[in-house]
Amino acid sequence: MDKYGQYSDVIKSLQRWAETHAQSLKAAGQRADLPAGSSRAKVTSANAKWARHAEARELAWEVFLGELQKVGWSVTTGHEMPKQPDKYAELNDAGKSFAKFVEGLGYTVEIANNKKSESPHE
Repeated sequence: MDKYGQYSDVIKSLQRWAETHAQSLKAAGQRADLPAGSSRAKVTSANAKWARHAEARELAWEVFLGELQKVGWSVTTGHEMPKQPDKYAELNDAGKSFAKFVEGLGYTVEIANNKKSESPHE
């Protein structure tokens, strides 16, 4: 087990999303930097390149959200969670660092109780 323990796949998927996001931003910038009067071929190629990177970014984000669910976390946007002094009490150091990192990106971290019942049929 590496230093991030149960959060390894979450962190790897977030890193992959960050890479694809950077590629998407770069492609969008190159597309925007095309001079007025660029050929249709150049514009079409730039649009296609940006679209590929944007799709990869969105797929990476979905993988990231899936990995979060596996460890019982949920990322939401659009509202603030009330601040609680012991919000991360049940997490280990890697979990606390990860939660603070995600919140630094502007997302809200909710720790969900996703405990599965023990079933002999699983």
